[in-house]
Amino acid sequence: TAQNPPANTLPFFEDFTDYSIFPDPIKWVGRSVYINNTMGVNVISRGVATFDALNERSGPYDSSDANVLLYADSLTSAPFDLSTYQPGDSLYLSFFYQPQGNGFSPEPQDSLILYLKGNNGWQSAWSKEGSILQPFTQVMIPVSNTRYFHNDFQFRFVNKASINVNDDVWNIDYIRFAANRSVNDTIVDDLATTAPPTSILNDYTAMPYRQFSANMSGELLSQHSFNVQNNTNANQSVTSGYSAREAITNTTLFSGGINFGNIPSYSSQVYQYPLYNISFSSGTYDKVVFENKYFASRGSAEPKANDTTIHNQVFDNYLAYDDGTAEKSYFLKQYVTLPAKLAIEYRLNQPDSLRGVAIYFGRQVPLATWKFFTIQIYKDIAVNGGSDDLLYEEQLLFPSYTDTINKFWIYKLNEPQALPAGAFFVSMMQPAASGSDSLYYGLDVNRVGSNHAY
Repeated sequence: TAQNPPANTLPFFEDFTDYSIFPDPIKWVGRSVYINNTMGVNVISRGVATFDALNERSGPYDSSDANVLLYADSLTSAPFDLSTYQPGDSLYLSFFYQPQGNGFSPEPQDSLILYLKGNNGWQSAWSKEGSILQPFTQVMIPVSNTRYFHNDFQFRFVNKASINVNDDVWNIDYIRFAANRSVNDTIVDDLATTAPPTSILNDYTAMPYRQFSANMSGELLSQHSFNVQNNTNANQSVTSGYSAREAITNTTLFSGGINFGNIPSYSSQVYQYPLYNISFSSGTYDKVVFENKYFASRGSAEPKANDTTIHNQVFDNYLAYDDGTAEKSYFLKQYVTLPAKLAIEYRLNQPDSLRGVAIYFGRQVPLATWKFFTIQIYKDIAVNGGSDDLLYEEQLLFPSYTDTINKFWIYKLNEPQALPAGAFFVSMMQPAASGSDSLYYGLDVNRVGSNHAY
């Protein structure tokens, strides 16, 4: 049975630093928004709440009508007891918002709306029409009307979305609600990690450990880094560093690396480190996870959760160039009389077997479950002086979707393919004049992998 969350108290603060994709159930009611650290551009602090036209299961709110304008995601606070407050206590609710981010922009008829719950129902307190990408902007909302000083006050963000050809993205970050504030209380007194740390691999984002260990020097970057933002109005002395461990066995890979420095006010800093020596061994088919944990702190009273950020370098049973998140979708513009073909190049450092292909199809309205395609495995393709060398194909496959965001669908090959060391290509072919055009593929915009796409 669902239970109401406990009441919030003032001062209230939220910067979405949790690693869950859903809002903190202690602070929030509902799970429709997407908590992440990939959709925001130049974020205030690690983690944002993303509003779009997809529900908590990653499905469109309307799966049949692409032109409908509807109320989509919402983020509702747990109740506050404001019955002991009065207008003279100067309550202000502040937050940062950004249209589009790394996703598709909300159109002019779309909007982001803030509602406040009075003793006679919900009242609209602020709204913003859709636009192309803008920097994060702070909004200050006074909570001064006596209708709000009751024991069940809440605030709610809602986006109004027209699905059309995009998903109408808004990001919200750094929400503060407290008494004894003023309209000029806009300074964010915080030093925070921001963008996701870099991978330690120079090309793939994930690969089997057996493939990694067969060419470790060729697969590794010489350095790795993370980002820190000084949101304060003064220069800050910063202590920074990182540690690394294999998370499954809890084996220490690196500890120490403490540095001291300064970051000017309202500026960002990239901290770079030479790569640590890797001497970890595992079983041939074991999953291995290197947890690289980075921190930057000024040591004073401020939010501490965002001082730390983690990159998990996964070595499992797959090869990937993406980081596991799809911020946009793309499709191939197809001639009516010609098939559409997309090939992704991979390479092996030692012989291995290919048993399936994992694909994340972007949601479409209406859904594309009737569009069919063919998976083809090539040893070589007819580009850059090569020639097509088809090893295997499976026809009449259809897009499938899961009820979890960023969950890939695995197409298991009927006949596993033994592959030698070296390059191979996984190709998607959409037949001509079949109605299988405009099939949406998930696109990771935080990494550029076009050097392997043909």
